[in-house]
Amino acid sequence: MTSWMVWSLLVVMCRAAGGESAEDQVVEFEDSNDTDPFVDDFEDIPYRGNIPSFISPLHYGIVLKANLRDWVYSGRTHVLINITEPCDQVPIHSAGLNISDVFMATYEPEGRGRRVPIMQVVEDKNQELLRIYPRRILYSGVYQLFIDFKNEFVSDLFWGFYQSSWTDEKGWKNKMVTTQFSPYWARHAWPCYDEPKYKATFKFFVDHESQYYALSNGAQESREPIRSGWVRTTFERTPEMSTYITAMIITNYRDIKGTTKSGIPVKLYGSHEKLQTSRRMLDTTIKTIDFLEEYFGVEYPMSKLDVVPVRRFGVAAMENWGLITAREDIANFDPTVHSAQWELQARVIMAHEVAHMWFGDLVTPKWWDNIILKESTVSWFMVFAADAIFDDFNFSDEYMVTYELIRGMDKDSSVNSRPAIANPESQDEIMNLFDEITYQRGGNLFRMIYHIMGPAPFKAAIHNYLSENAFNTAQMTDLTQNLQDEAPEYDLKSLIERYTLQKNFPVVHVKMLNRTHILVTQERFLFTNKEAVDDSPYNYTWHIPFTYTTDAERVDKVQILTERENIVELSKPATWIKVNNDFRMYYITNYDLVGWKKLYHQLVEDHTVFTTTDRIQLLSDLLNLVTADKLDITFPLQFLTYMKKETEFGPWKLATEHWNHLINRMSPAEKFAAKIYARDLMDEALKEVVKLNTSYNKPIKERLLQFVLVDTGMTVDHPVAHEFIDKLGELSRDGTAPGIRTLVRTDPLRRKRFNLNLLDINLHSYHWEGRHNKGPQKQLLFNISDEEVTGPTQEMITKSSGIFPFNDTTPPYPNPQPLDPDSGWIPEEKNTEEIIDSEPATKPGPATDMISFDWDNMSDLTSPSFQDPLEREKRSSNNRRHSSRRRSQQHATSEEGTEPGIVYLQKLRRAKTDKKYWTELLHTLPSMKNPDDIRDTYWILCDTNNVTALKALLENSLQGSEDTQQEALDIISKTKPEVVWKFFKKNYDRYYQLYGKSQFTMAYLIQIVTEMLNTSDMKNDVKSFFKSNDPGTGEPGMMAGLEQIAENIRWKKNHRHKCRNFFFTYARKHAKGKN
Repeated sequence: MTSWMVWSLLVVMCRAAGGESAEDQVVEFEDSNDTDPFVDDFEDIPYRGNIPSFISPLHYGIVLKANLRDWVYSGRTHVLINITEPCDQVPIHSAGLNISDVFMATYEPEGRGRRVPIMQVVEDKNQELLRIYPRRILYSGVYQLFIDFKNEFVSDLFWGFYQSSWTDEKGWKNKMVTTQFSPYWARHAWPCYDEPKYKATFKFFVDHESQYYALSNGAQESREPIRSGWVRTTFERTPEMSTYITAMIITNYRDIKGTTKSGIPVKLYGSHEKLQTSRRMLDTTIKTIDFLEEYFGVEYPMSKLDVVPVRRFGVAAMENWGLITAREDIANFDPTVHSAQWELQARVIMAHEVAHMWFGDLVTPKWWDNIILKESTVSWFMVFAADAIFDDFNFSDEYMVTYELIRGMDKDSSVNSRPAIANPESQDEIMNLFDEITYQRGGNLFRMIYHIMGPAPFKAAIHNYLSENAFNTAQMTDLTQNLQDEAPEYDLKSLIERYTLQKNFPVVHVKMLNRTHILVTQERFLFTNKEAVDDSPYNYTWHIPFTYTTDAERVDKVQILTERENIVELSKPATWIKVNNDFRMYYITNYDLVGWKKLYHQLVEDHTVFTTTDRIQLLSDLLNLVTADKLDITFPLQFLTYMKKETEFGPWKLATEHWNHLINRMSPAEKFAAKIYARDLMDEALKEVVKLNTSYNKPIKERLLQFVLVDTGMTVDHPVAHEFIDKLGELSRDGTAPGIRTLVRTDPLRRKRFNLNLLDINLHSYHWEGRHNKGPQKQLLFNISDEEVTGPTQEMITKSSGIFPFNDTTPPYPNPQPLDPDSGWIPEEKNTEEIIDSEPATKPGPATDMISFDWDNMSDLTSPSFQDPLEREKRSSNNRRHSSRRRSQQHATSEEGTEPGIVYLQKLRRAKTDKKYWTELLHTLPSMKNPDDIRDTYWILCDTNNVTALKALLENSLQGSEDTQQEALDIISKTKPEVVWKFFKKNYDRYYQLYGKSQFTMAYLIQIVTEMLNTSDMKNDVKSFFKSNDPGTGEPGMMAGLEQIAENIRWKKNHRHKCRNFFFTYARKHAKGKN
């Protein structure tokens, strides 16, 4: 045993004993023949919470020696455990660690501990446990467990204790190591009791090179030199906490600092360059702590808070107690670089993590089935806090509906949804709980409860819950009781049970019987499979919180309707009624045709009678009802014409997303007519927003509205949008153009069924190779034939995003012809497979070889042009939905004032018309170092219809550097579906190696690869492929992709001809009106 271990052991034992001298507490750690060699236990037992309830940790002393030069570390876990029943073994979680020694002793505060002889130590890989068998039965008492271990800072994972880096302003790459333990990866860093119910105090000691400093949950207690070039950092003892929120970072970042009103020091870290513009995020963090401390009536629980950016990060941010880690573009948010869309997200993400300091950290779910206690609650408090801090956006209503509620309902409309409270029976099932049901649906559940109870009772209930369960664990029944106690006039317990213990949600049908009475009925809402038979403890009925607005009054006082059919009496006679004020209750509303028409006429007459959120709800409800075949698709298309007068961001965001989705499913002729419709509706609003200045300092709502209209205007070839961008491009060369990046960066949360929560994952960047797989790796087969699989049309399962699903159902056409809307001519559909198969079968070489493409001989399927709307294939909404990324400062040209967004648009425009320039961009990829430059160049290069080029880009994304591989998902999302699917099948082993055991990425990858397919043969091919190839953690994505394929087939059959007729009719009338 080395001297540093002896010294650390003395310190740990002294601290653990509450200040007793090391001399009184030391237990000799001596070699013993009692410990047999480790053996493997291959019992096939599924993972569940697998620590017996009679064993629990009290305190950890963790000693680490970190060598960043060689990327290795060693350490010792010293844990005090309390045993309440006789036992013959002591299990503790450990996964992938090299265990070198184990020692056990009794704990006697007033005397020396007595050694406990060990008979055997078994490494149970299947359950990720170290099982320690003593020579005699252990009786009730407190014991000390010492485990020595070694490990590497892994480079191929983004969880556990892993390598990262950051680049300073001089271009030097700096090493750092960081941790990500949620939900069960602390065991990969050091032995511990890695389940949320096992709370204990922690004290960390870290030896590291002196050019770095260490950060952990507790404040630094001391930093002392131990030998030349090395120091030992000691951290203060933490409160009781779960292992998944412990953290350790070793870095040489700089910091800026501030203090909360209650005196809590807050530091935000980063490079010197990035910290110059990060003050805004530091201030947001401090203000959020101040607000939540006052609102909860519970002090911030830790002695400090650090916020640390991590570039190689598998999630958007993580709520480690007292040490928040976040993506670099969140922690170091820069208003001069990042878009308005991203600023909105950065605000709520940071508020989300700060709220976790109470919900999740101070009070922790006892098990993952109650994850809503930490993730759903803070998904409400993040917007609640943002509303208190910022006065330039309505977060609790407009943001919550636009970015959260609609996404949650989209996921929850499937028969394959799940209850909010669901017991996971494996690690993969635990990971699958971090989804839209938990975040979006769950957050809106608490939003609904807040508006049912009212502000004061809700606030009191939250205070009581936190106070009663502080530094402990809880279950949903605990919070429900607190809420019920403060609102005895409502049966909240029954309401909450129906919204958490059964999946899906209701559609409420409303019919006016006369001017004072309405009939209200409810039924389970599903996109498809409406006759599905599955169990529900409440027979799929809900308690309906009922509010309404009429032409005579607005009633926000909640009435709970408990029956399937209810008669509601209005307090004042009315002509029309709109139910569910501000979309605050978790259900959608359907009116009879007369009711819908009255609402439409009111919108046309004066849309401001309804709040902005009410208008978003009307559009969302309509689109969902069409998806479920409860309304004809032409009705919402007519309904949307009211938007000629719309001036608010939320309704435009929702409407333009669906326009883009619809346009991308059409043939060139249909697109032409649909674009006429879209240009006509947005003409007035677009002309107004281009008059606004383009500064990033103007109100965020103006920036958002300007962005969504100009961005969509370019998609539908509105001349005003193109002229606006062209003019700004000219101004930028004079150095006078202000910030325009908000206009050209796209919403990162495009409405999408499996579009995973930005709060918890980075969809595009990270992977887990799965080096700690349980048991032997399954042999994968990749010899699935590319021949078409024939078979009957499969029953459609469920629908994804609204009435206008993403995927273009028509193949590209080699020779677009001038189109006459009056002729109704639709190009004959051709087999895309034939087009692809006609390509040369040669495999693209590495990135450095790709510049030899002969552009003129590459069978471009269209000829993009910014002048001709029929030939120009603009970036699709589906391709652009992931492209809200920060613009790198390195993108700016030498002219002072040129915006990164302008540079991006200029590159994009030039690349689409200049073959040589496109090839030059491709040639620069291997030499690019900045990840933002790499990302943007890929976006530009992928904006082509050339199949050979797309295949080469896909190949390059798998062959290149770490940064290149991180863009692989973006490239897939931007590439033609048939090209991607064939490439994906042929290279499945490589994708599986990268993403097969990742937290979320494999599921997302499989979905984006499959969801754009649109024939029965393709659907059967997907099923056949995954019967022979393990999807790993991607099974939810596979199921979602199959559902979307079924919907694509149904859309072609049921809706496409109706849309075509509507748009052609509209285009003819528009042409006559112009004449």
